[in-house]
Formats: sequence, structure tokens, C-alpha cells
Amino acid sequence: MRILVCVHNLDYRGTQRCAKECAVVYRRAGHDVKVFACQKGGEIEAELDAEKIDVLIGEERLETCLNWAPHLLHMHRHSAASLYETELFRKFKAVGAKVIETSVFGFLDFSEGGRLLDLSLHISLWSLYRWNMWKGARKRYGVYLPYIVATEEMIRSDEAAIGRYRASLGIPGTAFVIGRIGKTQWSWIERYVYPVLKSHPDVYFLSVADYDSSEACQAWDADVKSRVVLIPRLRRHELPLFYSSCTVTLNLSPIGESFGFVIAEAMACGTPVVSVSTPRLDDAQVEVIRHGTGGFVASSPKELDPLLRELIADTSKVVAAQKNCRRLICERYSLEVVGPWLNELAEIVRSGSGPEVARKLEARGYITKVSRSSIIASLRALYRPTSYAKILLMLALHNPVGHLARVGYWKIRWGMWK
Repeated sequence: MRILVCVHNLDYRGTQRCAKECAVVYRRAGHDVKVFACQKGGEIEAELDAEKIDVLIGEERLETCLNWAPHLLHMHRHSAASLYETELFRKFKAVGAKVIETSVFGFLDFSEGGRLLDLSLHISLWSLYRWNMWKGARKRYGVYLPYIVATEEMIRSDEAAIGRYRASLGIPGTAFVIGRIGKTQWSWIERYVYPVLKSHPDVYFLSVADYDSSEACQAWDADVKSRVVLIPRLRRHELPLFYSSCTVTLNLSPIGESFGFVIAEAMACGTPVVSVSTPRLDDAQVEVIRHGTGGFVASSPKELDPLLRELIADTSKVVAAQKNCRRLICERYSLEVVGPWLNELAEIVRSGSGPEVARKLEARGYITKVSRSSIIASLRALYRPTSYAKILLMLALHNPVGHLARVGYWKIRWGMWK
């Protein structure tokens, strides 16, 4: 089968990494694969070259892609309606291609572009749940297919290497280290983590690839600042040692996660993740971590402080989670698990359409619907269970009317302050 994997650029981010992993899966299964970066290239181009996968960059290469006449176009996108993407779908449909998307955020595309899709792949059960609510009775076809985590790369480092790495950063071997990769939400850190650091002199905070961090903690006590270690962006091969050197990895994002590569990679390296549930927006961190098994999820930001204090006081809970982390990721997100699903889904779409695809998905046991009760149950099984008032608010905000009302509210509020 000729398969064209399409993504807007090849920067080193989650969407682009997913596109690369899908291209590798298709190629290793014997398909003829090309990658089309319709805007620009980036770091991931080198990884695709190493796999001997042809990469076409820029809108000027579109005609080359169309002349190749792929059987399947696999588009990785944010899900929202896009005139450019709709035109792409039209053109590839005209040369006989079936079109599938990997939907990053799980929103339904109500435009013609959404109607041209033969199948929508969702990277978390959370996203599929929201997409189904938006879909209603419309004849659209969606299925759960998570990101592929490179478990063969993300492996826990040995204790000697961890000791040397900590020593190089001035961190004692016995310290409780809270690690963080990505843009740190310093307002949350100051409110919910700083008090923990202040009252526990053996706790260190290790932050990577931060922004405005030097200004953020200027007012902190000198003793606390001495235990905040800021390091520049790490190269990919350095990530396993970083994750392994942390006692826990902290995941804090006001908008939540639609999957969370950092979460999964840390767990693959045997490091539990501490996070906060954000059910009003994206909340896939709850399903990836599984509170009490592969890490710990607080039901709200204000519960983060007591959760961290509890883990510092009783590290046996962290040790127990360490034993489960890698197994959880390997069983659900490894290439060996997800790869065959992706190839089978490609064959299903290639050989049928519409209701026929739906029947095959159901017959082969793919997840196409996520119940409201399972989502609510996951939110009640957190550190300090989510209140029913917050659950009702979530249900209100995740239907199309509620979502549009929220967007309108923030546009009006933002306009007032311009």
C-alpha cells in the first residue's frame, strides 16, 4: 500500500513525533511510505532519513505527492476545521486516496473536511469521549489509537549513572527530587510546591527547558533557591538519565494533556509521575498515570501540596509505583502493541468505507465509544476525589454549546483587557 503521512512541520513536538512513529510502523510492515511536511521541515527529518523514509517539504511538493497517488493519506492535525486541510483532503480524494486523521485534541471538525474523513484516530480515551459527545448522531467513525512510546529508548539508567548525574548537579544521592520538563507554570509552583520545598530541606526541584525561570524564583528564600536546579534543554539520548535521576516527575499544565509524551516517557524509565486533574479542559493524564499505580494524580491544584507531602513522608508509595510504571507503558503504548493496531486499521480503511468500517472495528474489538460512567469513575478515583459539582461542570463544558460559550467568554474577557 502507498501511504502518505502528512503533518504541518517536523519540529520536535508530540504531533510530529507521532507522525514519525506512524511512518516507521507503516514502513516496517512493508508499505511504501512518504512523509509530507506541508509547511516546513525540522529536527525529526533526520530521524526519518535514518529510517530511509522519503520526506517532501513545502507546499510546492504537493503536486509530487498527488502524482504519487497514495492509497491512504494519514493526516496529523489539531482537529479544528481548516480550509487548507479541507482542500488537501479534496485533492487526495480525487486521486483515489482514503483519508484518516490522528486527532490531537479530540474536537469534531464540523466542516466539509471532517465529512471527507474515512476514520478519526484518537490518542486517548478522554479525547474519544469528547469527540463522541460532539459527534452525536452524525455518521462519523472514530477509534482509540494512542501515541507510540519509544520504550526501547526510554529505559531506566543504572544506579551508578544516576549517582554521578545527581552529583554533577550538586544533588545529594539521598535527596527527594521533583523533576519537571517543559514550560513550568511558576504561579502554580510558587503556590503549591514552594511551601513543600521550604518545609523539607532534603527536597530538590529540577527544571528543564524552562522560560523566565530566573525571574520567577528571585524572591524565594536563599535556602530554597539553592535547591532549585535549572538546566538547559536536553538532547533526546539524555532524557532517560534525567528521568531516572528524579524521584518523581511533576506534570503541571493548566490546560491538561491530550496524551502527554513526557508522562509516558518518565514512566517508561521507572519514574512515577505526579500530576493534577484538569477535567474542564484536557485530562488524559488521569488515564495514562492511573492514580496509585503508575503515579499520583491530585483532583485539583490545591490538593498537590498535601499529596507531595504525603509522598515525601512515605516514600514506600513511590517505590511501589516505580515497580508498575514501565509495565503500564509497555502494555499499552509500546510499538509492539500499537503498531499492529495501526497497520490493521489502515487495511480496514483501505478495504471498505462508512458503515463497513464501523462493523469491522466492532468485530475486531476496537474501542469506538467511551462511556460517561467510566470517565466519572476515573475522576472519583484520584487523590481527594473530584467533587460532583466539578464533574457536572465538566459535562456542561464538553458539549459543543458549553465549549462555544466558554470560548466566547474568554474572547470577550481578553478583549476587555486589550
